[in-house]
Amino acid sequence: MASAFAAWGYGAKSSGGRETRSALRYFGLITLEGDGETGKVKLTEKALRIILDKREDQTEKRKLIRELALTPAVHKALFEQFPHGLKSDATVEHYLIFEQSYNQSAASEIVAEYRATADYAGLYDPANVTVNLVPASLDVGSTEPEGDEGARNSPLPASPKPPSGSSTITPEVKVMTGERELTKGILAKDASFRLIVSGNIGVKEIERLIKKLEIDKEILAEQDAELENEDAGYQQWKQGQ
Repeated sequence: MASAFAAWGYGAKSSGGRETRSALRYFGLITLEGDGETGKVKLTEKALRIILDKREDQTEKRKLIRELALTPAVHKALFEQFPHGLKSDATVEHYLIFEQSYNQSAASEIVAEYRATADYAGLYDPANVTVNLVPASLDVGSTEPEGDEGARNSPLPASPKPPSGSSTITPEVKVMTGERELTKGILAKDASFRLIVSGNIGVKEIERLIKKLEIDKEILAEQDAELENEDAGYQQWKQGQ
């Protein structure tokens, strides 16, 4: 950990080093092993694929950057709420304050930070909008906040909840050069899917995809259970008033 802080230009006890570490975790660039003081920092596979990609064709690298730009939960929420581009700062801040429960100061910081990230990653570039922009969370490690770094008064909390009863507008996914649509179908009355792939896809790759989907299913089941427990706790509290 001390070596990582030094590489980022901070001392071993620096708050700036801890903030950098948290930001890198939120964006899915690193995972942590061990405790916060003596543990180790490990770059994720996606981070390595970006850093070490020196090929002339930067399609995959740009795609990964866009995915990681939406790894923070608040970024994903903003992209889903404003899939075709951000409105005025006031409109976005209003959404963050009243639908995502941030305070005014944090909302203002998030808007500025998200605009800079969206510009860097090209999230709203017409040529890019959509190539698997919902990030995978399978290899980025835990994104739980360290100490109070994920509180609602900070720019990047761990997992803001979407507004109750809201609908998600997902932009149409365009098939990029080197990609193809493997299959598509209907999942429910208001849900469908398209599977876009690149490279050679065989039995092994399909089996890996199935395993990843099974992991996603477990994660979603855990989240649903947590929400049910929260609702039950609220109802008990409400009945006691």
